[in-house]
Amino acid sequence: MGRNHSPFLEKCRKIGEGVYGEVFLFESKLKKSVIKIIPIEGEKLVNGETQKKYSEILSEIIIAKELHNLRYHDVFRTSGFIEVKNIRCLIGKYPQKLIEHWKTFDEEKKSDNDCPSMFDDNQIYIALELGHGGQDLEAFVFQNATEAYISFIQAALTLAVAEKSLDFEHRDLHWGNILISRTEDANITYKLNTEEIIFPCKGLKVAIIDFTLSRTSYQGCCIYNDLALDEALFTAVGDYQFEIYKLMRAKVGNNWQLFEPYTNILWLHYTLDKMINGVRYKKTTTKIHKNAILKLQELKDTLLDYDSAYDFIMNYNKSLGIQRRKLS
Repeated sequence: MGRNHSPFLEKCRKIGEGVYGEVFLFESKLKKSVIKIIPIEGEKLVNGETQKKYSEILSEIIIAKELHNLRYHDVFRTSGFIEVKNIRCLIGKYPQKLIEHWKTFDEEKKSDNDCPSMFDDNQIYIALELGHGGQDLEAFVFQNATEAYISFIQAALTLAVAEKSLDFEHRDLHWGNILISRTEDANITYKLNTEEIIFPCKGLKVAIIDFTLSRTSYQGCCIYNDLALDEALFTAVGDYQFEIYKLMRAKVGNNWQLFEPYTNILWLHYTLDKMINGVRYKKTTTKIHKNAILKLQELKDTLLDYDSAYDFIMNYNKSLGIQRRKLS
């Protein structure tokens, strides 16, 4: 990994980070990708944490690929999860060019992470090449709350498809894990059981990311992260996000292997709370905006009565603005 693969690395810049590692954006005239680089299997602590084992990262990779593949599924289809373009296992020193990009980010935004120059020739990494899903819900600026409503319904539809297809729960769908971009598409098509669902997205596209804590069924097995081992997750206070972890734990009885899609409802409820009280809007004085805020509030007031995202999509007693067509 240590060789400078220019001009590829020249076209990268660091755009984010987590305890797990670094996130770079590759951008050329023809291609735009997000590169997530995660050190694994090493003895050194990274950002104060033990490096993940290959077996730990493998579960996240399988979930990401299965969700990505739903865009091609005949019965359960959604493109609402981030595109997985490529996965590589690499070894060696961190490329000097990426270290330079890391330092530029650190100078401009102040990194919380250790500089990756710490890694030696024997360090192993997993590199995920993902689609560029846009800005997260926290950073995105909506024109008005109608756009937020459109984004919420997309997130709910996407979760509903994954629930039915893969017994999927996200379990960490905070506003940093919902990406939004502007597109030229007027509609998005989903398939759910025997129905084709057409949703007028009006040029907005949602992409759900980060499946570290997620749960799914895969080839007869349950893939999940045993959150009972992470007591710190349940001790944080302040934001509604931290309450969701505790509400999830109560719902599953701390048995995280269970499929309990109500956890998706909890996160969708959190999303509505952020859309009403947290996200940024350009035009807040218009009647369109105020009416859409009322629609979001109405959803928030009733959402917790549903058992799953699928239950909500199929049984909500008012129009969600979606068109349904029976498949033969």
